[in-house]
Amino acid sequence: IKTALNETSHILEESNTMKEQWIRGVSHDLRNPLMLISGYNSQLEQQYGKGKQTEEIENQIQTMKEMISNLNMSYLLDNQKHHSEFSSLDLVAVLRTVIADILNNYETITLHFDLPTEAVLVKGEVTLLERAFRNLLLNSIIHSGSNQIDLTYQLFDNKVLIIIADQGDITAQKITELNQKSTNYESHGMGTVITKQIIKLHQGEIVFLDNQPGLKVIISLPLVKD
Repeated sequence: IKTALNETSHILEESNTMKEQWIRGVSHDLRNPLMLISGYNSQLEQQYGKGKQTEEIENQIQTMKEMISNLNMSYLLDNQKHHSEFSSLDLVAVLRTVIADILNNYETITLHFDLPTEAVLVKGEVTLLERAFRNLLLNSIIHSGSNQIDLTYQLFDNKVLIIIADQGDITAQKITELNQKSTNYESHGMGTVITKQIIKLHQGEIVFLDNQPGLKVIISLPLVKD
């Protein structure tokens, strides 16, 4: 039995290694042509000026880059490679970084945000939280068709609530699917699943609601206790 268990463990370890190498290889192979396309697109803009076509190409390039990042993040979360000791961090700084990145890459989006001037401390990992909030904002941009997004916060019962709301087009059935989604990547891609995994890892909660019109997402994270 011991020999069989050791052999099984070895096979699983080799399988995980092969999977990791495959994901890294695919990610690398996809990034190269995306960089080339982006370079040619920039040349077209310089030669003929920026238009709807070149803007759409650049948006699709950004979407592909996000899909690659989510693919890598999904593997890391599944294999618990980020489950290290969390440290105290300023959630406001995390959100400001994500907001600045979104505004720099999506010029047609109007993003209203209300954030405190003082730090809001939570326990977590910066890269993971940035990915979670970036996924949520990109979902509103890509899937809702809304050009306006509002991001606000509330402090309540030793928790911080981050509310992201758009005015796009979404059905009640789709909202139900988002709340139930745990492994299915079809609706809203894998970004929603990964976001849920990250928030859960940070001892938080996430709920999707009808904004009438649009989608409202409420993320709850525990504050660092004094």
